[in-house]
Formats: sequence, structure tokens, C-alpha cells
Amino acid sequence: MASFTRIYFDTNVLIAANWPKPSAALERLLSLAQPFKVGIFVPKAVEDELEAHWNRLFDEKYTKAKKSFANLIKHAPESNVNPDDVPVVKKDAALAAYRESVKTLKEEWKIETVPLTVRPTDELFRMAVCDEPPFQKGDVGFQDTVIYLSVIDHLLRETHHIAAFISQDGIYSDPRIVDLAKAAGASIELYTKIDEVYQALDNRLEDAIKRAWDLDRKRAEEVLKEKLSEIQDFVADNLELSENELGFGTRIIRPRGLKVQGVRNVQTPFLLDRKENEPVRISFEIDIAATLDVERLFVPQPPSRLKVGQEAPRPETRPLGEILTGPVGTLLLAFPKG
Repeated sequence: MASFTRIYFDTNVLIAANWPKPSAALERLLSLAQPFKVGIFVPKAVEDELEAHWNRLFDEKYTKAKKSFANLIKHAPESNVNPDDVPVVKKDAALAAYRESVKTLKEEWKIETVPLTVRPTDELFRMAVCDEPPFQKGDVGFQDTVIYLSVIDHLLRETHHIAAFISQDGIYSDPRIVDLAKAAGASIELYTKIDEVYQALDNRLEDAIKRAWDLDRKRAEEVLKEKLSEIQDFVADNLELSENELGFGTRIIRPRGLKVQGVRNVQTPFLLDRKENEPVRISFEIDIAATLDVERLFVPQPPSRLKVGQEAPRPETRPLGEILTGPVGTLLLAFPKG
């Protein structure tokens, strides 16, 4: 499945996310969408439904509050509280505050509005009578249809975009919904939860960080390869060769040459662990070829281990002068050095 480049919300999802005071899940998704430059869109029809939903809740809660106040007075008539003293909340002011909250949220997260579809009435009528989704039997689903067609029409303006459409409405589980978008030339991925879209972006983030880290290490390796001569000079000035690495009985007389043949296993710090303007520590391994003059010293034979009746082998005999001086030779070593 290709990676979506836009996110569109249905009404029920934003109501559940406490629009326009975003839930933690919604805010988390909006935040993660930004580094990927994923556009955030709300259809105009959805915004209208959200405001209508706010109006209905306001009326219900205000009516309930007045009723509760009246019941309180009835419960305590001796309080001499006048029923007309119920707190007055001006709906126009409350609605203006709601709209301001919506505006602030959209500006903060760069949420854009999708215009209503301009499909002709006869097309919508045909879809309704034929029960084509998002319409359902009995001409149900006009609002869902307007929302979905608005998303499709918006995508057709720039066909290279892929949409993630989030809705909890069961009608969108109909496979014909996807076919409707494909037939129009739009690409839409359907999701039912905000967390599903967040997880898709989170997986993309992990892949992006890994690719960026791999690229960072590759660039570091390229720079190191360009500086092989400087690395060789540093190694030649600081490397000490141990005779233990040559085996028992071999003595180094004189190192005559050293060449750094390459670098490998380059490691750079994890990108998210770095701090701005601080040096970066890089580790790597180098392959070294060294030419040494060495001499072999006399090595006493180890004590024999004999069974009963077995004769010990004759010891090797060598002239005293040869033992004291030993043969001189040249040894070429090639080994990795960290």
C-alpha cells in the first residue's frame, strides 16, 4: 500500500476526538503529520455537521441546566430563590467562542477546509435511487455521500496525492466505496481510528530515521575514505606493534612500512541523540598492511610427555652462534585495526 500524503476526517471521528479541543490522540496525529508534510483536511460538510452537533448539545445542556435549577428550587422552596434567577448563557456569544476555537485550532495545525462537492443534483439523485454507496437503502446517506464526493473531487485537483480518510461510519466498509474513488481516478485508503493512521505514520518515521541514519554513516565513510592519507599518518605516528601478535619466539627488529588499505564498519551516533553544535563521535575499523623486519629466537622444546616404555625424541641441536643471533627476515602482516 502506497503512503498517504493527505488525511481527511469524517464527522464522527472528530466528535469522538473532542473537536475543537483536540484529544491527546488527535493532537499526537497532527503533530506527527507535520514532519512528513502530510496535509490535514476537514470537508466543509463535516465542519457544518460539527457546528450543528455543538448547537444541539448546547440546547440540550442548557435545557437540562434550567430543569435542574427548577428542581432545586422545588426541593428547597424556603430558600426564596426566584426561578427567573437561573444563570443566563447567551448562545450567540458561546457560538462565537466555539467558532474562534475552531479557527485557532485550524491555524495552529494548518488544517484546511475542503469545499463542498459541486456534483450536479441529477448525479446525486441517480446514486440515491440506485442505492450506490455512500447512499443506503431508503435514500439514507446524503450527508455521507456529499462528504465522500467532496474528498474525491478535492483529490482530483492534484491526482498524485493519496488520501487517508478516517471514519467510524460502517458504510465505508462497503468495498464499492473504494471502487467509487478508483473509478473517478482518486486514491483513498480507509481507516476507522485515529490511532491506526498514527501507527502508519509512526512506522514510516522508523523507516525514515533508519534510512537517514544509514545515509549519515555512508557519508561519514565517504569522508573517511577521502582522508585515508591523514589516517595513515596518524596511525604511523601512534601505532605500537606487539610481538605477542607475531607468536612466541619472534622479535621485531624494525617496522619498515605501513599502509592503511581501507575503512569499514563506520558508526555514527543515533540522529535523535545528537545536540546541535556539539562534536560528533565516529567509530570505525581500518585495514592495515605492515612490513616488518623480524628475527626468530631459539625456542626451547616443551617437556616431553611419555608413556611407560616410550623413548623421548632426540632434541634439535643448533650452533651456539645461530642460537644467539637468530635468523633475520622480513614479514608482511595484514590485519584489521580498530
